Amino acid sequence: MYQFYFLSIFMNLLAGFALAHESLEDRISTRLFLNTELFVRPGFQLVVGIIAAIVGFFKFLSVTDGNVPVVGDLLPAVVGLAAGFTLILIYYQDRSTVSSPTLETLQAIFVKNRTVIGLLALITAVLHFFFHSVLFL
Repeated sequence: MYQFYFLSIFMNLLAGFALAHESLEDRISTRLFLNTELFVRPGFQLVVGIIAAIVGFFKFLSVTDGNVPVVGDLLPAVVGLAAGFTLILIYYQDRSTVSSPTLETLQAIFVKNRTVIGLLALITAVLHFFFHSVLFL
């Protein structure tokens, strides 16, 4: 379905920029074409995280025409799930006072590597847009 194809690209771009905007702001002037204050808002990050995770899940179920089922859209689906989960975890971390070993492990994996996950989401979105029929993309 082309709806999930374009939604996956769009949500991976939004989630990737929401996760990596601090690192990107240092290298390029993103204020020229994006409102960076929007990407810092916790409510925006939560909504983008939820939608990115849902779209990432549904990418496993729907396949773009010409792709191999499941494997064809594997990378955008996994990256969308990871970026969405990271944004949701960041929102939960900011609002919660609870601490547990599981939460600390998840924070060490996802939150500390949010720039890497964000850059992966951006790169995957661009590659998925241009090479939609390539295996794993």
